[in-house]
Amino acid sequence: MIYYKRKTYGIYDLTCDSRQIRPNMGFMAVRGTQEDGTKYIADAISQGATLIITHNGVEVPPGVDVIHSPNPRKVYAEISDLLYDKKPNYITAVTGTNGKTSVANFTEQLWTNAGKGGLSIGTLGMLGSGYIGGSSLTTPDAATLHRSLQKANMERGVEYACLEASSHGLDMYRLDSLHITRAGFTNLSHDHLDYHGDMESYLEAKMGLFSRVLKPSGAAVINAMSPYFNRICEVCNARGIRVVSYGVVSPQLETVPDIHIYALSPNNKGFDVQMSVFGREYSMQIPLIGQFQLENALCALGMAIVGEISMTDVVPALSLLRPVKGRMQRINTTPSGGVAYVDYAHTPDALQTVLQSLRPHTTGKLCVVFGCGGDRDKTKRPIMGKIAGEYADVAYVTDDNPRSENPMVIRQHILAGGNNKCFDAGDRKTAIKTAVDELEDGDSLVVAGKGHETGQIFGDLVQQHDDAQIIEDLIREMA
Repeated sequence: MIYYKRKTYGIYDLTCDSRQIRPNMGFMAVRGTQEDGTKYIADAISQGATLIITHNGVEVPPGVDVIHSPNPRKVYAEISDLLYDKKPNYITAVTGTNGKTSVANFTEQLWTNAGKGGLSIGTLGMLGSGYIGGSSLTTPDAATLHRSLQKANMERGVEYACLEASSHGLDMYRLDSLHITRAGFTNLSHDHLDYHGDMESYLEAKMGLFSRVLKPSGAAVINAMSPYFNRICEVCNARGIRVVSYGVVSPQLETVPDIHIYALSPNNKGFDVQMSVFGREYSMQIPLIGQFQLENALCALGMAIVGEISMTDVVPALSLLRPVKGRMQRINTTPSGGVAYVDYAHTPDALQTVLQSLRPHTTGKLCVVFGCGGDRDKTKRPIMGKIAGEYADVAYVTDDNPRSENPMVIRQHILAGGNNKCFDAGDRKTAIKTAVDELEDGDSLVVAGKGHETGQIFGDLVQQHDDAQIIEDLIREMA
């Protein structure tokens, strides 16, 4: 039972999926981009729903409570907060086109290695404090998110949690009503324009984390190298939010960030770095491949310094970080001496970043296997082909969740932007086998686009497919 805006509602749980309704639950019915949830109001009531949250003007059968709102998603989040009120004391969230999963998981690792324990919630599910992941939306719906946080707090004593904040999740008010104490921003690049329409709308959705969700008493951890840095700072300054900047020092930076690396040397295990954290200097090895992963680690460091955790607790833990599954994950070395990696990069910027980051660790050829998803933003396909042709020595163009489209047509769209370094390598398993077979001593191969995923979508079917496992099996057969 909850008390909301001068009225009491006798519900014990909440959902936006009518199939999950049980007696005395609340149901949010909204008109979405792909489905009109208001069509399921009668079904929800027949299954026992006693509260309906929906748009103004939507008629609801008599006999149940109803909350009409111009923004039912926001109401849904507010009621979720009332129902699940025993959550971790310190909740942080990170947004950006790329890097969210790594930052969230690195933050959890820093807390855990500092002896505090923690939790990350996002694309890989729940990780840390005994949780081992699982399938999940990047940002679950508000009730699922609040419920999961309460469960982690009550069952495992979790007091520190880091969430991935997707643009869709922010646009749909899934993080609203959470007490977010720190919010991070990694970057913004071409993606999800099939949903947002244009880059400005995409940016505005991301900015909601700072303009609406983050509490004024909190802090924003912002990538100083982002072209949107000043714009986000303006939003934060207007709300009285403290800004913490981070980055790897380069000539294009106007000011030195609060948390920064000023010297680095790549090696076969990661980087030896010299860094400054709020004026205090440190030297250490960070076992991560790719400069973008260093940036993610710096963001996580800024996110982890919260509550009773100080920088002296977490900075040494940077040397213990491990890459997240499917994020610049080193799989194995072939008998010929080539090294294979798997990464989730599926946007133009991410693909370019991964290739540029692997180059310093590569003495031979830099190779990439990648594709583009079907029924998604088609404009990025030739762009990714161009990037692969420019930054890789060999580009094996293949499939990546074709869905309802013809895989060969998608590959041709990609190749239209490429050059003679790019060629159609056929289906994904064949492409990976060809690439692994051709690796020589000193070569690096990154199989990009699917990362941690274990399925390939063709039409309405999901076929078993795990890039990392396929690479492992191929190398084992070569031994």
